[in-house]
Amino acid sequence: MTNADQREDDGLPELPGEELATGTQLSNGTYTIVRHLKTGGFGMTYLAHDTLGRKVVIKECFPSGMCARSSQAVRARSRIYAPNFSNLVEKFVVEAHSLAKVSHPNIVNVHQVFKENETAYMALDYVEGHDLLEVMGQASLALTPAGVRSTLLKLLDAVGAVHEKGLLHRDISPDNILMDSRSNPILIDFGAARELERSAERAASTLHVVKDGYSPQELYLPGGGTRARGATFIHWLQAFIT
Repeated sequence: MTNADQREDDGLPELPGEELATGTQLSNGTYTIVRHLKTGGFGMTYLAHDTLGRKVVIKECFPSGMCARSSQAVRARSRIYAPNFSNLVEKFVVEAHSLAKVSHPNIVNVHQVFKENETAYMALDYVEGHDLLEVMGQASLALTPAGVRSTLLKLLDAVGAVHEKGLLHRDISPDNILMDSRSNPILIDFGAARELERSAERAASTLHVVKDGYSPQELYLPGGGTRARGATFIHWLQAFIT
């Protein structure tokens, strides 16, 4: 989620798609969709309000390549995709429960995970701020050398906390790190986070996720493993600092 994704509706009409409509209620009315933020390969992200009027982010398990929406329900596009889709929904739930146990000031908080509309959802913190991609591109937002060092140490500590729980983020990039109102980095968008699995299972799975320019090279190849976890993140940080 970038800062642009998170800002309030600017009044411009949205192109029609398969996203949930504004006003849709989830989890027995606990959350009301305000607007669609973005669509990724494995899910859709929404700005929502809870019953107390607070902003939250809702992430919907929606692998567009294998599913489609019928009314509000999400179903596999064909019987061929049904087992994989069902498996992905279950992994999404397990992942959300795992991430909820990662308590760290520089990792977005998971408030709730629930199943609805034949898929699954996460409710996450809404973070006001600019992402690092914006910070790197705008002189007015530029970090001082001390700020770069502080950001680096906090993010490394956050990644360490993720790894201690047996998880990989695998989508760490400037657009997935928000600088909040106090200039603290917050690691967001764990849509590509996956529990550690055997390489053979992962290579054959539809959950195999890479991000061009940031994922370790072996993950682009059939049978690629995770021994270099975090390596690309370190390479990016080195480039960022220099």
